[in-house]
Amino acid sequence: MKLKFRVIVSLLLAVMILGLFAGCNKDSKTDGNDEESQKPAKSSQKAPTEKETEKKPEMVTVFVDSKDAEDGNSKKLREDFTARTGIEIKLNVLPGVGQEAYKKLDIVLLSGDETDIVFLNQPVIQHKYASTGLLMGLNQLFKDKKYDAEKIYGKFLKKYDGEIFYLPNGATVWAVFYNKKIFDEAKVPYPEGEWTWAEYIETAKKVTDHEKGIYGSNMFNWDYYLYMIARQKNVTGYKADGTSNFDAPEYKESLKFYKELSSVHKVQPSWLDYSSKKYAWNEFVNGKMAMQYFGTWFVNILNDTETYPRDFDYGIVQPPANPGAKNNVGVSGAYGINKNTENPDAAFEYLKFVVENWYKYFGSPPARVDLPDDEMDKVIKTIAEKSGGSITVEDYKKAVIDNDLGFVDEKIVGEAAAQYSSVIKQEGERYLVGEIGLDEAVKNIKNKVDEAIKTEREQSEE
Repeated sequence: MKLKFRVIVSLLLAVMILGLFAGCNKDSKTDGNDEESQKPAKSSQKAPTEKETEKKPEMVTVFVDSKDAEDGNSKKLREDFTARTGIEIKLNVLPGVGQEAYKKLDIVLLSGDETDIVFLNQPVIQHKYASTGLLMGLNQLFKDKKYDAEKIYGKFLKKYDGEIFYLPNGATVWAVFYNKKIFDEAKVPYPEGEWTWAEYIETAKKVTDHEKGIYGSNMFNWDYYLYMIARQKNVTGYKADGTSNFDAPEYKESLKFYKELSSVHKVQPSWLDYSSKKYAWNEFVNGKMAMQYFGTWFVNILNDTETYPRDFDYGIVQPPANPGAKNNVGVSGAYGINKNTENPDAAFEYLKFVVENWYKYFGSPPARVDLPDDEMDKVIKTIAEKSGGSITVEDYKKAVIDNDLGFVDEKIVGEAAAQYSSVIKQEGERYLVGEIGLDEAVKNIKNKVDEAIKTEREQSEE
């Protein structure tokens, strides 16, 4: 009973104290019944200004390397995107260019960075980022947006177990460029239409003139040339169990083919000639190589006569293909969306704009199969006009577009792909300079790549 009485007294005292505080807070000149006291209390917060009530514009953040950040065409593309959509762009500039920039990007993405858009410049990088879960899967987003990627990109679209992780912005395929001056002086007809690698060799022999220092063929010491026959046949670099497939006969055939261009047919400088820098990767421009098997990006080099002056007109023809190898090879750049993005809708708008319109800003064929002929002709006309009369729209279309060749990645793409490329070049060189035989080179490549794959798997499990 005493406890109950004390509780009641305490509550009454608390109410009285609160009442006193309330009375003290009143203006001593009013009693609560005058006009002033009836006015609503004034807010201590200022009313927002018109500027403050404006909605902040949407923004998309984009990874770029130092070169792309300053490139005039890229700047114009970004400006036009903002003008059309109202979405602003903020750049996350990575130091360096190419592999140097991607080393930094690896670290940044793994740290959880939320930059929306990721540029993927070639298939090995594309596979690496898609297969390791660094990119956002796009299938559901495309479904929500009613975006038909299959219709737009066709054979250039890549999937991973049915999921799309990036879209191609442009496709570079391979072709043979030829020096018309050398062919004319040798009184040899220009190559045209479908042809085989045997026909390529015979043509190269006809225009080779060692006394004048002229070679019929030029393929630099890049790893791709050492397995190009296998890629044209679309022979995978991996067996079903994930180990190297370099012991497939097509890879052995490719190594042998490359060596014999110089050692047997004498139509091309040797690997050692290239490695010792006796000849440059773009030696064709110097006028001593009759034919150059290269990606179509080489057109930009040939058309830039201020940087790369030349005293000859060039031609272009589709690449040779052996029976059972009805494919061209190539590479496409691509854009994806960071899996950590918090702004997928704006990121999608930028992704779509860039990949659909890239060709308009850079004058290169798009990775699109839905463009009408007249639109594609506009792009090619620009290329032909810059050639100074060397090639026509029809020449380019026959060589690159209007032929029966399919399209496959030029790179071996999969586990330990970077190491795969390095091992091919290292062991391939030992064979090409005569240090080891063909069978030993193939065996060494397979074994070393298998070890690299095993190491990568063990590291990923840790």
